[in-house]
Amino acid sequence: MEEIRINELGSIVCDFESIKSHIEEQLQLYSNLVFTEETKKEAKDTVAELRKEKKAFQDRVKEVKAEWMKPFDEFFVKASEITNLYDAPIAKIGEQIEAFEKQRIEAKREEIKNIYSELVPEEDLNAVIPLHRIFNPKWENATYSAKQIREDVMKYKEDAKTAIDTIKSMESDKEEDALKLYKLNLDLTACIKFITDYERQKKEVLAREEQRLKEEAEARIRAEERAKI
Repeated sequence: MEEIRINELGSIVCDFESIKSHIEEQLQLYSNLVFTEETKKEAKDTVAELRKEKKAFQDRVKEVKAEWMKPFDEFFVKASEITNLYDAPIAKIGEQIEAFEKQRIEAKREEIKNIYSELVPEEDLNAVIPLHRIFNPKWENATYSAKQIREDVMKYKEDAKTAIDTIKSMESDKEEDALKLYKLNLDLTACIKFITDYERQKKEVLAREEQRLKEEAEARIRAEERAKI
């Protein structure tokens, strides 16, 4: 942003090499030294002096930092005031955009209801595919056209009619239960499996019953023959 610029670049001067040399000298002096009672006090004094120098150096670094940052801190306070000024128009425009978007969505939902009522007027299909069951949030998008919504609703309607016809054509005792299941999940494959499993189990039960009756009849005949004998 052209309104913000730095007029002069400052610099901080510090004789780092001299300080490093001084510390390295002390390290070299005491690194291999074996302390005695005579040299111990001198070593302690040196450590105390080095610690004092270290603290003085650190304190000065902090002072320089505060001094260096002072113009930026002053700049930042004023800059923050400007930054906060942006919030009012942003919020105002944002509220208007939100209100407009809310109105647009409400209008789109009304359009979706009208499309559904036009394409799915049958009461029986209303019960199978009520709008809230097939509603797709993407229909509310501004980029999703009425033509696309109509195509989606028609697809649900055609699938539902096919499913109902298929379930009824199976002529099962469980037709009503299968239709209820379809209303719950809109899954024709699951409904077909439900009826198929029921019919298979039904055949197995009937077969077992026939076998039982047959065995009872045969046993009765054998008993009558034994009675005659």
